[in-house]
Amino acid sequence: MTKKITKDNCYSGYKLLDSYKSKDGYYTKSLKQICDATEYMINKHSRVITFRIDIHSEHDSEMILSSRDVTRCIENTKRNIANRYRSRKNDLDIQTIRTEERISESAKPHYHLQVFANGNAIKSGYPFFQELSRQVSKMLNSDKKGLVHRCGSEQGSAGVLIDRNSPDFEKQKEQAVRMGSYLAKVKGKEYNQKGSRVSSSSLKSKSIYGNNI
Repeated sequence: MTKKITKDNCYSGYKLLDSYKSKDGYYTKSLKQICDATEYMINKHSRVITFRIDIHSEHDSEMILSSRDVTRCIENTKRNIANRYRSRKNDLDIQTIRTEERISESAKPHYHLQVFANGNAIKSGYPFFQELSRQVSKMLNSDKKGLVHRCGSEQGSAGVLIDRNSPDFEKQKEQAVRMGSYLAKVKGKEYNQKGSRVSSSSLKSKSIYGNNI
């Protein structure tokens, strides 16, 4: 099946990231996953925190962080964070969208991740970042810093907070999608393995939204 690409700077009413890195366009599947996740979460929770994280292997090591390794790191992180916040009345409801990229055919893969969580349960992306860093270091048996990186240009250090009751709600929602559209860019995925997914979402194909809090 052909992977559909758009070169428009808007998708489903949302403005996309305008960057030289996006000059080759965006994969529409990834954009839909980002929009669906945003809409799903803001319909389910009155406050949503979302943030972007990049994950790398060490350049000077033979160890390679595979897609399966990243999945394990994310699942371990979600479980440990959920256990840490178990006593709170609001469910964390952590959802993720992930893409894989390589800068050349021989380069190690790196990963871009957008995370969504119930903003009534957690106020910042830092606890997730901290735990994911620990999981990646453990997976690679490495104490090297900087393998997991918080992306701050669009989101700041804490992430983007979307508040349904805020007068800036629409702007916050647009910022979240614009930030996430970086994951959908075509550039960087030319050297991925043939037949690999352009992106994966923990929400799968959910499209029915329900209100919680």
